[in-house]
Amino acid sequence: MATKIFSMNDSSGLLTVSVFRDRATTPASKHTEVECEVDDDMVVIGGGASGSGSPGALLTASFPREDRKAWLASSKDHLIEDKHVLTCYAIGLSISGMGFQEILNLLNFAEETSPSKVSHPIWWAPVPVDRGFTLISGGFRVNMDSNDPGNLATGSFPDFAQQWTARSKDHVTPSKATITSFAISIKKLITVMQGMPPIPKTFNVDVRSTTDWSGAGQQVTIEAFLPLSPPPPALRNTYVLTGLGAETPPSEPGNMLWELVPIMNEGKTPNPSSYGARASMKDHVEFSKNLIKVWAIGMRLV
Repeated sequence: MATKIFSMNDSSGLLTVSVFRDRATTPASKHTEVECEVDDDMVVIGGGASGSGSPGALLTASFPREDRKAWLASSKDHLIEDKHVLTCYAIGLSISGMGFQEILNLLNFAEETSPSKVSHPIWWAPVPVDRGFTLISGGFRVNMDSNDPGNLATGSFPDFAQQWTARSKDHVTPSKATITSFAISIKKLITVMQGMPPIPKTFNVDVRSTTDWSGAGQQVTIEAFLPLSPPPPALRNTYVLTGLGAETPPSEPGNMLWELVPIMNEGKTPNPSSYGARASMKDHVEFSKNLIKVWAIGMRLV
């Protein structure tokens, strides 16, 4: 059963986001679609996963379940045995005065798969901007046969103009795969019933992305946090966390993602109480230094 680890509200007080965590029950060299469910009144809009940084269990999937009630994650070791417990995270959204189906009707879930198996697949899922949607999250799934050596995630990240990009690579041992990219977007205008008697009020969805690049290294972790409203009277959350992204640029031998998770920064500087994303990558078997970029994506109603 998933554990709720933290919740947040946007500055309008109408959006509530909760982050949930669930784990595989036993250590294994490979985990396929470990699930993390959200509360019954919530729609899943994002999530992440954590494999192992030593000796290394790398991510191969992080994406929404078809019923939009859970996030799924997959991981595997590669060439060196690493029996690990995969942790999956899910981000759930509720909106004041709305039920599950009403929230779902505001969202668009796009899913696109690359056309052929290659060593370094990359593909994109579109956002229907012409229909009034804006990107808030995304995910990926590497598609390979069960006996393949392994094709491993190197990127899952936003292009806010139009799409979500997913990318992976084989490593040392040839292993071809396709990749599926998932883009999650929401209508730019949302009408909420407020007051007694209820009166419809329309809000704009304001999306904010905070990013950070690391320096080059073999094994690197980087964090990014959503902004807070400035004092006075006090620091508070302005945006709710909706999505996570990470990218380590293509290189050889290359570095791969093993962690992309939602985090709460409590009592630390410079943000004493904020929410964001942590991403970790590593080289594996062969020496390789690279950068990594992380995205924390949030939204509010204004």
